[in-house]
Amino acid sequence: MMKWTSVALMTGFALAGGIAYANVPDSSGVIHGCYRKASPNQGTLRVIDSEKAETCFANETSITWNQTGPQGAQGPQGQQGPQGQQGPQGPPGPSGVGPGFTNATDGSLYLLPGESRVVTFMSLPAGSYAVFADLSVETRSNVDGSDGGGRCTLSGGNYTTSALVTDDGFQEFHSMSMHLMVTFPTLDVVGIVCESLNKSQLFSVGSARLSAIGLSQIN
Repeated sequence: MMKWTSVALMTGFALAGGIAYANVPDSSGVIHGCYRKASPNQGTLRVIDSEKAETCFANETSITWNQTGPQGAQGPQGQQGPQGQQGPQGPPGPSGVGPGFTNATDGSLYLLPGESRVVTFMSLPAGSYAVFADLSVETRSNVDGSDGGGRCTLSGGNYTTSALVTDDGFQEFHSMSMHLMVTFPTLDVVGIVCESLNKSQLFSVGSARLSAIGLSQIN
């Protein structure tokens, strides 16, 4: 289960010898970023270079996370198997799908009317990706009959897409799906930000799954 927090991310760069280099993650393996709290571009996630004294702006919230988790305990060594015969070399295969990345949350994130919060996010190395977001949400509008619901946005770098759900005054459950095709020249982040409509009596995210599949190229 992921703890719900309001966070922000942005990408930072440093100059060395006339060429731009970014110390991301930093020497301790920690990634520093910023999340934009309000419009315009609310929900933008960017990585910064803390070792070059880069900081978040006044309208952003800072966040840190580790690129690599702690190393697990070493398992017992297995018995060595017999040497097999060397087979013939096969022909080169076609360029295909690259590495995959997944981040999922399972819980209940409740948003107050007009509130916006980060649901989940993950960092991706340089490359091209197909990014997918799947969420389950619960909505209920005000008793006066005005529309309720919320909006969730999937974004990464300069790429963004949104999905909107509304209801007719009854408590309802919805499934939301979004996808993006992105290309990152350096380490960057993708994330899901959800916001409750101003007249919504209830808007909550029950679960969310964020996944990315590496591609050889995007035409």
